[in-house]
Formats: sequence, structure tokens, C-alpha cells
Amino acid sequence: MQQGQLSLLKSGKMSYKRKPTKDFEIERLTPIIKKYNLCKIENSESPDFITKLNGKRLGIEIVSLLNSRMESKEQLEFKICNEAEKKYNECKLPPVSVILAFPDKFDLKNSEFKKLIKALIDCTKKHCGKEYTYDFLYNDDYPVDHILYRTLEAIQIKGVEGSKSRWAPENIQEIPSINELNIQDTINNKNQKIVNYKKRCDFIWLIIDVGNYSPSTFASLEGSTLNHVYKSKFNKIILLYENKVSELITERDCSTEI
Repeated sequence: MQQGQLSLLKSGKMSYKRKPTKDFEIERLTPIIKKYNLCKIENSESPDFITKLNGKRLGIEIVSLLNSRMESKEQLEFKICNEAEKKYNECKLPPVSVILAFPDKFDLKNSEFKKLIKALIDCTKKHCGKEYTYDFLYNDDYPVDHILYRTLEAIQIKGVEGSKSRWAPENIQEIPSINELNIQDTINNKNQKIVNYKKRCDFIWLIIDVGNYSPSTFASLEGSTLNHVYKSKFNKIILLYENKVSELITERDCSTEI
């Protein structure tokens, strides 16, 4: 990384731990609703949604692939940015856009949170009148035990028009790839619940959402992912990637349904 550039953040293993809100899931389903002319989508639980197709009850279960390590890191980064933005705007200072680049791993104790916010505000106050980028990895203006040095890789400050400032973490530049093993693991997890799904529906679709709508969902697909044959108990598996709808190739999983 060259001096003056914001750092690149690495990422880790994909998982499916967090469940988005129902409204957000409906929004994500829009390309599928349009493609298959679905209507009257009803909120449900196990499966997530129920509708009708060709006179039969169709259950839709949706799962979002997440980078579990990036998810928790992302939450902390946004918490820091939101609090710093709030405190800065309260100071009635010139509006700025602030981008914070966090290292791949950093430890921030609860007792240090307010100290970090104050340090960020002080730094931004000092440089809010000009465009400013500081890379902590290649400069030594801050001692190594300073909280900014320990928490950030870089900070970028720019003046903006308007009345309020905007703080945000740097987006991921290096993203994980998803392969057929990640997809099959996700299917296997949902296969175990197929009996519950079928109690309320005539047939079931599983939607695997690779959203690319936030850092914890950024991912790329390996070339073999769409051509692999997956074992599934579902009637249809659909991969939603960058709003593109792809039906995955499946064969019946004949293992015991518990």
C-alpha cells in the first residue's frame, strides 16, 4: 500500500448467522417475485414466506450468506462512525465527509470507546478546513500507544456541501469468494428443517441471497458455483447474486428427513 492511500481490508469465511428484517427480505426478493410472477406474499415463520403458485401453496425460505467475522467487525465500525458523526455535528463545525479505514483486527475495550470518539473529533476539528488523508501505517506523528494509531489504518477528511457531516467506514476492497462447498453447507443446514416447512406448504423453494449490499455480504462467485449439482430436499434452489436470479442444479437428497 502506498502512502496516502486508504488500506484494503481482508475478509474471512462466509456463514448465515444473521437474519435480516422481513421488509428487507421482501425487498431482496423483488427480482424473484418479478421473474416468477408471484403475488400476495405472506409473512410466515418456517418458512419465511408463503404464496400461491399454480393453485398450490408455495413456501419460500430465504438465507443470506454473511462473512461472520466481518459482520461483528462491521457493527463495531458503524457504531464508532455513527457516534463520531453525532458528536461532530453537535459541535456545529463545517460539514465534512470522513472515511475511516480500520485494520483487519483491532481490539477496543468498552472503557476506551469515548476516548476514541474524542480523539476522532479532535483530529477532524484540526483538519476540517482542508482535504486530508493520513495513513497511520506509514507516518509516525502519533505514538504507537495512541488510540487512533491502535484503532485505525487511515483516515480521510473532505469538506462537503450541506449542513451535516457524514462518517462511514471504508468499504472492503478484498472480498471472499463463494464456492460450491459454501452453497452446499447452506443447503444442508436448511435441509434439516424441510419437514417443518412442508407442514404448511405443498412445495418449498430455498433462496440463497449473496447480497453485496454491505461489507459483511460482499463476495464473489467462483466459476464452478452455478454448474455444480447440489443435493437438496427443496423443490427449487435459487441463488440471488447482485439481483441476478439463477436456478441451481439439484438432485434429490434421499437421506433421512428428521
